[in-house]
Amino acid sequence: MVQQGVGLYAVGQILGHKTPRMTQRYAHLSPDYMAGAVGKLDGIMGGMLPAPSQG
Repeated sequence: MVQQGVGLYAVGQILGHKTPRMTQRYAHLSPDYMAGAVGKLDGIMGGMLPAPSQG
């Protein structure tokens, strides 16, 4: 479900987990999914950094 865009909190609630830690324990995310998450972070952070100077 997480790899389809459902948040960990929602997954835990649906599955009846008592703690978020339990949900994390069973959330085995594929390397491709994690690479996509890193790519999104790069896009977000890249927009925050100043452009390199042309000097």
